[in-house]
Amino acid sequence: LHAFLTPSRKWQRHKQIGIDCKFHLDKFDLDLARDLLEILSIFYEITLQILISGSACLSNIVVFIDQITKHLSTAISGSKYPPALKNACQIGLKIMNKYYSLTDNSPLYRIAIILHPSFRDKYFKLLRWEPEWIAEAIRLARKMWVKFYKPDPTPPNPSTSLTKTSKWWIQQKNSGNMHGGLVYMVLDVLSFPATLVDVKRAFSFGRNYFLPRRHRLSARSLSRGMTVAFYSKNGMIKDGVLAKWKHGLQTEKKVKAKEKGKKKVIVVDED
Repeated sequence: LHAFLTPSRKWQRHKQIGIDCKFHLDKFDLDLARDLLEILSIFYEITLQILISGSACLSNIVVFIDQITKHLSTAISGSKYPPALKNACQIGLKIMNKYYSLTDNSPLYRIAIILHPSFRDKYFKLLRWEPEWIAEAIRLARKMWVKFYKPDPTPPNPSTSLTKTSKWWIQQKNSGNMHGGLVYMVLDVLSFPATLVDVKRAFSFGRNYFLPRRHRLSARSLSRGMTVAFYSKNGMIKDGVLAKWKHGLQTEKKVKAKEKGKKKVIVVDED
């Protein structure tokens, strides 16, 4: 777009290849394109983050919606952009509010924020949520813990020192501090995928793997092949493992062939 906005526009007035005057690009059109690029930049950046495998968690989705909402609200209230672009931002903000309201249909979005070690209830306070809303989010998290994760009464484990890393809950689990079963709930909620990116990629890979000439592959062979490809892609298979496994299959096959080729000896008693 930058290369398109900067060159000379003399070609528009060319007698042979030029276009009608009413369709000429002027300074207003180019300024509008630059402004539109600024508005859409946040959508591009967030889309790239969501497309990363395993990065789109429930807590991230809420943060993304808040970032876009703030971005569009600033564009609407300011005086930098023309009225036409502000009207477009108004429509975009209306759509974002629609999807934000849909997060109320599932308590998991609010629970994910409460349980996230970097957010918790402080995030809602920064957004100036009503105290009743924050209390409701905490109540939903407690209700889920009591219903599904609260263990039977046991003697409390010795407390451990707190850390501020992103793997705080995993460290708590490894140290034996289960926080009354809350660790399992946190790890479950924070690992929920917020999009179908990984699922769609798995189906796309399966479609590419299952070529027409491989239509006779059994479901077991197909699942095994996709699993091996996944582990190999993520660098979880050491060099030489597959070759060693294949060599073992060939050796086993030869042994079975030799045993099958041996002549059976029949002993007849002479009476």
